Amino acid sequence: MNDFIYDYSSNIGYHYTSLHRQVIKFDPLNTDNPIILDYINSFKMDRDNSSLLYDLINDEINNKNKAISDLPISFFTLFNRIIIDWIDIIHQMLFIDDASSTFYAEYMSVIDNIILCDTPDVKESIVYRSFGNGMSIFHIAGKIWLINKYKEIISNPTNNVGLDKELKYIFNCYNRLEDCLGSDRKYCILYMSDFSGITLKEYLENFTVYLVNMGKKWQDVRNLK
Repeated sequence: MNDFIYDYSSNIGYHYTSLHRQVIKFDPLNTDNPIILDYINSFKMDRDNSSLLYDLINDEINNKNKAISDLPISFFTLFNRIIIDWIDIIHQMLFIDDASSTFYAEYMSVIDNIILCDTPDVKESIVYRSFGNGMSIFHIAGKIWLINKYKEIISNPTNNVGLDKELKYIFNCYNRLEDCLGSDRKYCILYMSDFSGITLKEYLENFTVYLVNMGKKWQDVRNLK
């Protein structure tokens, strides 16, 4: 029995191949569904005026490691653009409008592949997950939502830092999406793992604790002034 598991995350050739597959299979903008297009157009102008894409690219340039040193900046540009579009769609359709059924109907095949590709030895994981850490769009969207809510809370000095309600809200939104997958797929999103084996639920819980602790320290400093 061969115990060797090939890690495609360090395969430069497959990174190039996966870039093409991302554009064809993973890009959420590849749709002619008028309902989805309305959602996309609703946030597209604001996103086009945002510097988030360039900030992410610059961060990746500064933190390039040996495994991805041969990849051109065009890879990061396109990859990050696709991820940001997913975040915007998830925020609008799942977190704001509670349109999980519509979201699932449009992206069911992508959702299934994200759930199944949870280890770096699966080739498709490079297409459907962030290479390196293996986080899915659902990990990242939840994280960004919590960051934005944290900013709102910390900017109001009359409020204590608390994100429990927001964390439960994210889990409930993902639970409703899981309901669309069928009764036998309950918790398949909340308990899917990144490449280190940490589940989405654990990851967002740990990140919430981090933000709350950071907020308490900030308030302590502000109260001393």
